[in-house]
Amino acid sequence: MNYSYKYLFSACLTFLLCCFFYIFTFNFQVGIPTYLSVGIERLYANKTNYAEHYGQPKLAIISGYNAFYGIRCQSFQTEIGLGCLNGGTHMGLGIDYLLYRGKKWLRPGDIVLLSLEYSHYISDGIPSDTLIDYVVAFDRQYLDSLNWMSKVKFVMSVPIGRIIEGIKNRLAHIDFHQSYQYEQSFFEGLNGDNDHLYEVEQTPQMKAFITQITASKDLQGWVSQTSGLKSIDTFVKWCHQKNILVLATWPNTIWFDAYNDPKTEQFFTSIIQFYQALNVPILGQPQDFMYDQSLFYDNNYHLNRQGIEIRTQKTIDFFKEF
Repeated sequence: MNYSYKYLFSACLTFLLCCFFYIFTFNFQVGIPTYLSVGIERLYANKTNYAEHYGQPKLAIISGYNAFYGIRCQSFQTEIGLGCLNGGTHMGLGIDYLLYRGKKWLRPGDIVLLSLEYSHYISDGIPSDTLIDYVVAFDRQYLDSLNWMSKVKFVMSVPIGRIIEGIKNRLAHIDFHQSYQYEQSFFEGLNGDNDHLYEVEQTPQMKAFITQITASKDLQGWVSQTSGLKSIDTFVKWCHQKNILVLATWPNTIWFDAYNDPKTEQFFTSIIQFYQALNVPILGQPQDFMYDQSLFYDNNYHLNRQGIEIRTQKTIDFFKEF
């Protein structure tokens, strides 16, 4: 019996020491950036600066990759005469965080255009490595805003690699303003646009990669009661309470004949009915923003310069009709 108690005591003590060590190492690297997180922070800093200094009602586009590599807000603003913020950042941050940060840009009288990637509609709500990496580096406030259960899940989901990189960067006292020149000159569009894309050429490797992309298997079947849909539902109701008009549209992505499948049509119909139930007008149909591979830059949500011009004009036309 005594042996059993000793074993149990040793096991509990070991567990507590491991927890203490993990919490210590986690907190030791909180606030320490990594290469990827610095790039995302540059995006948010630029877009937030525009949102805070544009006093009149504006159009704010919220999305992951596809708006940043798909819509040019400067063209939108010139043709419509309405201030436009390109709030496209990083799809990997997840729908919860994209909408959480989007709220900070909005004021009563604004218009929101949700141009969400399809993966956000079927999101399970589990924090991604990208979200964890960025929040740990730059947004402790978001972590503190979570309920205790979500906070525990978040902390326990931090990859060991992220903790190791954070500790190494803290001990090395890296000057990130000097170390990441790429991010310093990147993503500096006046409206949060991706002006950098207008200065670079698509490499043969990028073109070859695009040709290897296949149709997404996620675009099948009816979508309902997902964590992603619940997040969007909550966000839309918040906007309506704040006198903020919400519109939706479809992401730019590569067209495949497989998307003619009835199961894919069912997928689209479920999203349409979801927005209709929330009284959110939808600009265009999914196929209106599906393009040939030749118009994409380096993945299935990133248009090249020509593609951005085409998609931007089509979005403007639909907005005018609305």
